[in-house]
Amino acid sequence: MNHLVRSLGSDFEVHPWKESFPPGEYTLDALLRHIEYTDAAIFIFAKDDEVTIRGESGYSARGNILLEYGLFVARLGRERVIILEEQGVNLPSDIFGVTTMPFSAEAGAVRNADLAVFVDEVIIPKWRGLRRRFSSSYKVIDADLGYAATIEGERRKLDEIVSALNEFSSLGSPATRRPIQFGSTAAPISTYAEALGRVGWRFWTTTLLWSGFWTRSQGRVLAANEDMLKRIKKSGGQARRLFLLDQPPDLFVQGYRDHRILQRQLQKYDELEILQDEHEHLKNNVKSLLRQGFEMKVVFDDTKVYRSLPNGMLPNPKDSELTIYDDFRMDVFEGGRYGITHTVNSYSSLLQYFPAYLKAAIAYFEELWDKARPMADFIENLQDAVDSVNSKIDYESNWLAIYEYALPQEDEGLKTIELARVEEILRKEAKEQGLEINRYLDIGTCTGRYPIQLRSWVTPNGTILGVDEDYDCIRFAQANMQHNCSDENRIEIYQRDFVAREVDIRGKFDLITCMLGTLSHFGWDRSRTYGDRLQRALTRMATLLSEDGLLFLGTWSEYACKNRKMLEIYSQGDRKRLAEWSPTTAELEKRLAVAGLKVMDRVQPDLRLDLTWCRHA
Repeated sequence: MNHLVRSLGSDFEVHPWKESFPPGEYTLDALLRHIEYTDAAIFIFAKDDEVTIRGESGYSARGNILLEYGLFVARLGRERVIILEEQGVNLPSDIFGVTTMPFSAEAGAVRNADLAVFVDEVIIPKWRGLRRRFSSSYKVIDADLGYAATIEGERRKLDEIVSALNEFSSLGSPATRRPIQFGSTAAPISTYAEALGRVGWRFWTTTLLWSGFWTRSQGRVLAANEDMLKRIKKSGGQARRLFLLDQPPDLFVQGYRDHRILQRQLQKYDELEILQDEHEHLKNNVKSLLRQGFEMKVVFDDTKVYRSLPNGMLPNPKDSELTIYDDFRMDVFEGGRYGITHTVNSYSSLLQYFPAYLKAAIAYFEELWDKARPMADFIENLQDAVDSVNSKIDYESNWLAIYEYALPQEDEGLKTIELARVEEILRKEAKEQGLEINRYLDIGTCTGRYPIQLRSWVTPNGTILGVDEDYDCIRFAQANMQHNCSDENRIEIYQRDFVAREVDIRGKFDLITCMLGTLSHFGWDRSRTYGDRLQRALTRMATLLSEDGLLFLGTWSEYACKNRKMLEIYSQGDRKRLAEWSPTTAELEKRLAVAGLKVMDRVQPDLRLDLTWCRHA
């Protein structure tokens, strides 16, 4: 026996019979257990007992070996069971006709030689490429922690790899049509879905906006979430998802928009299509879970609360996602940075000090949740950013330099006369109404021309703010300011989308300007009910205007819209769009009234331009 085990050990995992029965366990129970994870078996029919059959003396194997042989043949099949027959042993009549392999009854070199031939010429060729058995009754017992199905699935994959390698080593011919893969993206999702199936009253999870779950379709996971929610609603529990951002929400939305603008400028339309698909999946998946009843928020961990967790628990907050299932388990998923979860570190009562880990995770989640914003509002802001990109005007190349220094004479004259009329009205208002400007806001500041030119109208300790959604405009305006008034410390230029649902512009302003057709850029989704971005812009201007403040609007005239006579920096297609987006004078007056503003007067400094100024009604 020992020689046979040693001979087989280099090619197979061998379990000698005498080592397979723990003390105190019934032999039959141990036998039935071993059958389930045994791939093949060798039964040695040796001359163990002297017997007399029909008056003749002889030798037979122990009586139980025939029963054991029958059990293994029934379970494994005849091709996986071999009888090794000691010369001179009487075989039971039940196995007459079965091919056996004889070996010498004499111990020593002759017997060892027989066994070597048996191993090299019979067992190795026959069984080295044998495929592993997959027993449906061999189950992982996981104490209801949600691991069993995933472990069994991964084990089957590994067993298939081992079988393919063994077959290739034996036969030398290809044994599989798929590459061998180490590492599984499926296992983390599988064990997550398993755990969801056991949740009854609490599901708290942090997640990353760029995680693959949100930017791709995940039917299985969505279905598991839906089933879990039904149980949580029934128990009165909580289902919470907390989205973690790597920067404040407003800046994230701005970056979301800027990245798309960059791809558009580079004419990477395939990339834009991918980004749009990801955005739609994100929006649809979030809305689906909100409808089902999830509580969802978004937060930026500016105070680095994750540092309060035990060392190593959340190795990288920009890559790791934490999930808490009731109080029986919590998982940390890794790979979120790249949108593909590749690893899960699972904590449960199996782990020493699990209660301490769980307590720290709950405290971490609660602190972030309390300062987070509603996810529904954030999704709307992202949609606004996408809409803003889709409605963006595509100027000619180098348009900023052309606008500032090389416009055709007719267009340059329009710029000059518009500014001159604004200053003329300001002088009149200062003289007749005692206008004093402490804070001035220029919307769509472009090159910063108005903040620079009108700075003399602002008090010495006042504030001048220029905002524009275009990053190139911001950089140009800042450079322009340094060139023309480097010692001026009252002017600030910020990148802001003025018609976003939320915009970081604070305080009231005594003067607000939105000049040279900028208002038309907000009119791409004009509606008759005024539930659009154009109205949002006018209402926001009214909100930001001080009680006695003055608002100037330079808009394209009906002549300019009809004849497409805007600035030459616009393409023909964009002039057509701007004409469609521009409100008529009558419509503008109605919209201003809805916003709580009244028109003080209107002039036409040029055939192409209307200049309107307003105050609070």
